[in-house]
Amino acid sequence: MAHLTITYDTRRDTLYAVRRGSHTTLNFVWGIDETLRLDPETLEVAGWTVTNFSFHYPKLARYTGPRKRWFICAFFETRSSDLSRLLSPIRSRKTLVDFLTAEA
Repeated sequence: MAHLTITYDTRRDTLYAVRRGSHTTLNFVWGIDETLRLDPETLEVAGWTVTNFSFHYPKLARYTGPRKRWFICAFFETRSSDLSRLLSPIRSRKTLVDFLTAEA
């Protein structure tokens, strides 16, 4: 997976972790205040958007400064890599949408 670009909007308390080169994405609600972004071509994780970041990730919120963002980047890269491995058997967009939107 390519490196992520981390952007933190302090006013909105929103973190954007986006894979470099990703422009168009399929977005899925992944949890409360969290959106998973997938590349529509490869069906790989292209990034995350987390609103209320400091509430959901209070320890990571300490590392939003420009010199410390590598820590957040490493966290989301690992998380993205794990999720990409989980979703790797899925070959079609329809199957992916069905899998991600199925109710438990």
